[in-house]
Amino acid sequence: MTKRRILTYVGYCGFGLKGSQIQSTIAPEYTIEGIIAKRLFNHHLLKENNYLNPEHLRLDRSTRTDKGVHSLANFISLKVESAVNRSDEKATESFADSIQQMINSKSENEQVPLTMNNYQQVQQFPDSNLKAFRVEVISRRVNTRSLVVIRGYEYILPFQIILNLVKQFDSSPQKEDKILDLLRLKIANEDIYQLEEEKKTSLLLQVICEKLNYILNQFEGYHSFHNFTLPSASNDGEPILRQIYHCFASPTRVKCDNNHEEWAIRIKLSGNGFLQHQIRKMISSALLHIIAPEIMNQEFLDIALKSNEEIFVSKVPGEHLIHTRSILYDLEMEKRFSSCREQQITFKKTILYPKIFKEYRSVLEEHWDKYAREVESFGNEWLSKKEQVKNRALENIETQRLLTLQRQEKDAKFRQDLLSQKKLFPVRALPNGYRSHFYVKFKLYPHDERAIKTLSTLEAMILSQKLAVSSSFELLDQVVVSEKLLNPSEIQIDEEL
Repeated sequence: MTKRRILTYVGYCGFGLKGSQIQSTIAPEYTIEGIIAKRLFNHHLLKENNYLNPEHLRLDRSTRTDKGVHSLANFISLKVESAVNRSDEKATESFADSIQQMINSKSENEQVPLTMNNYQQVQQFPDSNLKAFRVEVISRRVNTRSLVVIRGYEYILPFQIILNLVKQFDSSPQKEDKILDLLRLKIANEDIYQLEEEKKTSLLLQVICEKLNYILNQFEGYHSFHNFTLPSASNDGEPILRQIYHCFASPTRVKCDNNHEEWAIRIKLSGNGFLQHQIRKMISSALLHIIAPEIMNQEFLDIALKSNEEIFVSKVPGEHLIHTRSILYDLEMEKRFSSCREQQITFKKTILYPKIFKEYRSVLEEHWDKYAREVESFGNEWLSKKEQVKNRALENIETQRLLTLQRQEKDAKFRQDLLSQKKLFPVRALPNGYRSHFYVKFKLYPHDERAIKTLSTLEAMILSQKLAVSSSFELLDQVVVSEKLLNPSEIQIDEEL
């Protein structure tokens, strides 16, 4: 027997779990890594003395999900016992397939049914619905943490939750003024009372998504998210700058069970990486723009996102968050694992969506009540100190704006000098920050062939002096369209994953 390193591509339901990462202080059945380790141990692929020791297992993962968060696309690697010859490719593939089956089969003692006799002795563990979509045997040189270059997430929000929050923050006796205000953005006041319920829902969904996107779209690009994570993250040396490629909301119908569908708002995000609680705080900011616009307006967002001020932002419950995509740096590996797409979509629609909708009617309503109380508390505190913070923040934002202009001028002059000396390399031809802007503007990822080709063409145009080195972002965007380097109408974001 020898040790072989395996890479598992898994999906799971986070309800009841303490997160994805194995923890020494809690039972393995409460983490995804613990569940995987225990299932492989039960099939004699891990030794008893180290099957829950992350160091002995060389346990690693591409993404760590928090308590209650779900995933369709997490990579987890570990070492297992194997009698398979390393040079035998067919046997190695069969070995990987057998491990996939082992992970997908529940251990006998993992979910013991409760009876009157064992009720006190047996613990009922959460059902993770763990599913391995693919397993591969990999070399020890593969760095699991560095496999993924872009991560995608989805926050599925039942429409009824938003309506409840709007009413909860409505001070009118009938609790309907805020709903009417939203409808008035789409229809004349006198026509509102003639609306059929279905049409009213459709209009509300439209206006709610527009208001959410007003905030969400401003997160796209390269920003400091120091106010959208744990306060300690800014002080422990972790980089707080992040690139967000897409961030938007759209209405969708969700099948809750065999005979029932409901409206929901689906918020999609993608980026090169996210800080702890970042997504939940971003989504909370967008929600606040609807339920408490006196707190979350453009002024607040500018201070939170563009200044050095430290301000509190509440976070929405994590149980609606799904890690949906892991785009890999290695294109060959990306092609192999992308074959799991249909399995992932099925898992999301048949397992995760129904569970989220079922739980929100019971357990999660409490979580949203807690969120509303937190918003009320932090809102009152913010409004009392806003003016004091605002003056400092606006001065800081203006200082940073002037510094950015100076850096842009300096960058353009530097590139112009290099060009005149014929020392300007293609990779430095474009203005600083344009690539980040381009990916957001044209809804493309860095590894996309269309993005690579278009940016290479722009670089060549600058090097040949068809375009000035000092060309602004806006001018470069116009060239992309006018020269037909890209057709924006043909670019579509994958809304399923």
